Amino acid sequence: MTWFLTSIGYKYLNLIFLDTFSDLLPILSSSISWQTLQKKLCLPQWNMISEISRKCLHNLLLCDEMIHAREFLYSILFLFLVAGYLVCTHLLFVSLTSSELQKEFEKVKSLMIRSSMIELRKLLDRYPTFEPNSF
Repeated sequence: MTWFLTSIGYKYLNLIFLDTFSDLLPILSSSISWQTLQKKLCLPQWNMISEISRKCLHNLLLCDEMIHAREFLYSILFLFLVAGYLVCTHLLFVSLTSSELQKEFEKVKSLMIRSSMIELRKLLDRYPTFEPNSF
C-alpha cells in the first residue's frame, strides 16, 4: 500500500487510469444509444466540451510538476507524522521522568525536614533562649 505514495506507484496508477478511460470512451461514443441520445438532446457542443475536458484531464494527470507537487506534499505529511511521533514520545518520557523526580524530591524533602528539625532542637537545647525581661 505504501508504494502508492512513490513516484513509480503514482505513474502506475496514472497509466491504469488513462488506459481504462481511453478504452471506455470509444465504446461509449460508438454505442447506438449514446448517438441517439446526442441527436435527441441536440447537443453538438458536447463533443467539443468532452474533448476539452479529456485534454485537460490528460494534461493534468501527465503533468510532471503535479507529480513533484504530490511527492512534496506526501513527504511533508510523512515529516509531520514523524515529528508528531517524536514529540509524543518525548512528552511521555518527560512526563514519566518528572513524576519520578517529584517522588524522589518528596523523599529528600521529608528527610531534610526531619534532619533539620532534629538539628534545630539540638541547638536549642545547647543554647537556651534569652527572654527580654530577664534583666
